[in-house]
Amino acid sequence: MPVRGKTGMRVRQVLNILTKHGFSYLAEQIANGRASLWGRLVHTWYFRSHRAIGLPQRIRRVFEELGPTFIKLGQILSTRPDLIPPEFARELSTLQDHVEEMAAEEIRAQVVKELGDLPEAIFAYFDYRPVASASIGQVHLGILKTGQKVAVKVQRPRIKEIIQKDLDLLKRFSKILNERTVLGQVCDVSEIVNVFERHMQRELDYTIEALNTETFRNILQDGSAIVVPAVYWRYTSKEVLTVDFIEGIKFKNLPPELDVDRQQLANRMMYAILFPFFVEGVFHGDPHPGNVMVLADGRVALIDFGIVGRFEPEYRQMAALLMLALAEKDVRRVMDITLKVSKIIRPFEEQHFYEDTAELVDKVGAVGQGEISFGQIIQGMVSISLKHGVKMNSVFLMLGKAIVMSEALAQSVYPGFNILTVAYPLSVQRFQKDLLPTLSLDDIYQQISVWRKIFTNLPEDILNIVRKTASGEMRLIFHHRNLQWMYDMMEVTSSRLAISIILAALIVGSALLMFGDVGPKFYGYSLLGLAGFVFASLLGGWMSIHLLRYLR
Repeated sequence: MPVRGKTGMRVRQVLNILTKHGFSYLAEQIANGRASLWGRLVHTWYFRSHRAIGLPQRIRRVFEELGPTFIKLGQILSTRPDLIPPEFARELSTLQDHVEEMAAEEIRAQVVKELGDLPEAIFAYFDYRPVASASIGQVHLGILKTGQKVAVKVQRPRIKEIIQKDLDLLKRFSKILNERTVLGQVCDVSEIVNVFERHMQRELDYTIEALNTETFRNILQDGSAIVVPAVYWRYTSKEVLTVDFIEGIKFKNLPPELDVDRQQLANRMMYAILFPFFVEGVFHGDPHPGNVMVLADGRVALIDFGIVGRFEPEYRQMAALLMLALAEKDVRRVMDITLKVSKIIRPFEEQHFYEDTAELVDKVGAVGQGEISFGQIIQGMVSISLKHGVKMNSVFLMLGKAIVMSEALAQSVYPGFNILTVAYPLSVQRFQKDLLPTLSLDDIYQQISVWRKIFTNLPEDILNIVRKTASGEMRLIFHHRNLQWMYDMMEVTSSRLAISIILAALIVGSALLMFGDVGPKFYGYSLLGLAGFVFASLLGGWMSIHLLRYLR
């Protein structure tokens, strides 16, 4: 595969890193479309000399060395056990960004490009030293001319181009990775690339994160114990985001000697995660310890809304039903809801699925008693579903990961935390709201108008149906879907049948000619008959090989 220029340099860099970590066999396949003897020897030597290092660990090391794009890819994959095996997801969840700080000149150039002026001119104070740094951008402390402290998130220059080049490489090599590597045997590389591309397109646009932040702020504004930073749109663009600077202690740094009500903190944090979901179907998709803070007055703050999950109303109701069913240990409902929100990718034994689900639900009673966590229940549901060929909706998997992370965070603050004390009342409230909706006067007028129109037109519509039925003009039109495969299969089958009949006729006719007194002879057999018999044999052999390959 010839490569030139900057793309060629990146390809060579990728191949060198793969070779360094024992994937020389894979590097040869990517570079040449096949593996050389040298690649096989290096691959064998690495495995023999590094037996203690498992495949998931080596893949994690490769991702770390390949840089920001692959680190972000690994972090996303760690939340998708439906795309990669659990042991790979666990290892990739430990990926850490190893990035250099941006130079002051780069930060200044980015702010000028996006906001139209120097940071010193826009802000009363701007600190070029980052408060936090990651693969896509870094955060700086600023003070507006009004005196308000703000966090200014600046995207790294050219990061979009870097990520796009790596995405192009992944797309370019995805077929080889799928067909010729062990990676392709355990996951669908093409689907991984598509999921990653969609995710990065959203995360690279800071205006989407700003809208997410405002959504959560509006939902949680009545909860005085929960804080979400305000967005300053005047100083926000696709590559620069300005929000309130939250001063507090991160959950992961909460000192043991701090005199606070830890149970209340844990409940508040979980409420901040679950309440937006039950109200509007949105949830914070990345509630890791660095994104949740405790303020001096005991309030809980959420930051960084780059990853947000959204549920349509039907799925939101299903998720609430699932939590209620788990809390009530209703095995059949848990199983039915799981199947409704999933895609069945292969035939499965329903009784075995039920038994595995029942064993998992039996563990729910131990939640909050130090024996098992609700997060383990969620992970168990995912494992059972994948084991039986039932692929859960990706948004459900994202919600499950968020619940696992937030529950672990709550239990690190208060070990006796039980998520059901927060989730169960919210589920009940959700259904009470659905059953007893609060209608305003405008809503009532609108509903009356709709029903008035329906009842006004109903007699005439019924009369038209009766008239057409009596006169024989009533027609029912059936529109089929997804039957093209049947037509294609019938065409293939009929073609093969026709060829088989012709082939049989050739064999019979050639056999008769061979023993007949027709044309020139060869060892006493008719040459014309022999030629026909040889042709029929070759055609029959080709058809047999083709059919065997198709069946396999």
